[in-house]
Amino acid sequence: MKKVLILLMLLIESVGLFAIQRHLSIAKSWYVPVKNEVPEGFQLTTQREIINDWIDYSVVVPAGTTVVPTYLSTDLINFEYSSPDSNSHDLILAVPEDFVEQDQIAQIFKDYQNKAEQIRKPIIRRGIVYGVVCGLCWFIFGGISSLLLLRKQKLRLLFVSQTIVIVATYLFAIITII
Repeated sequence: MKKVLILLMLLIESVGLFAIQRHLSIAKSWYVPVKNEVPEGFQLTTQREIINDWIDYSVVVPAGTTVVPTYLSTDLINFEYSSPDSNSHDLILAVPEDFVEQDQIAQIFKDYQNKAEQIRKPIIRRGIVYGVVCGLCWFIFGGISSLLLLRKQKLRLLFVSQTIVIVATYLFAIITII
């Protein structure tokens, strides 16, 4: 019974270490920059009037205006616009629904997501491998030390140390998730 309980505690600890490493690798993969590049020569045509209000003035981009985007994201498109009555170039923020070329915008986003996934997959895979190795090493190390304590009849020390390790592992897991 004691050995089964110890084995169960070691499995919980090993799975916890694996889960922490997996989570950290997923989080790390999201910090790897993946640039969403605007294809060269790509132009968009506004399908409705776009109004950007600034503190002291407003910029109105009329429907049917052709613009060259400087940045594309899933919910925002930036482009520079120079109104006929102004000498300045203003950075305009718009949504994909403001443009005629919605299929092309969707394709650029799809290509970006595929590119990002291809960059992030190896990072996540590496983290999973590290998690398996850490979990197995802990299982072996913890198993050997637990068996030594069990043979010396240090049951109280064994269960207290296993409980502390489980609590510390899962507290660390919760902290990394938050």
